Amino acid sequence: MGTFQRSLTQIYGDLNLEATSERELRRLRQTGSVSDYAAKFESLKQYLSWNDAALRDQFYLNLRDDVKDELAPLDRPQTLTALKELATRLDSAPRRTCHKPRVMALAHLLKSSPIALVVSLVLINTMNGSKYPP
Repeated sequence: MGTFQRSLTQIYGDLNLEATSERELRRLRQTGSVSDYAAKFESLKQYLSWNDAALRDQFYLNLRDDVKDELAPLDRPQTLTALKELATRLDSAPRRTCHKPRVMALAHLLKSSPIALVVSLVLINTMNGSKYPP
């Protein structure tokens, strides 16, 4: 950007606000919560003349992969507003954790030492607040 254009921008603001907003919107990525991402997205979309479907698709495109994974089995929302609401709800819901590593470790214990398996199960239940035996 030349000195003259920089001076004009400093005095009058962005000379091409729509192009700048589009570039920033395409670069925007969800790095924190969906709510934070949606707020930044909204602040940029106001300068664009995109239709709702284009905005919805752009919003989805730059969500974090874990949020997209939660959205994948569900019906795709038809509007940007519906997508933001659903993504926000999913992002704020408690995460389901994968127990595969724990199951694999317990299976290994069963093969090597059934007593160690029982002790491990008691410890896991105790740590999770369960009383053993039930």
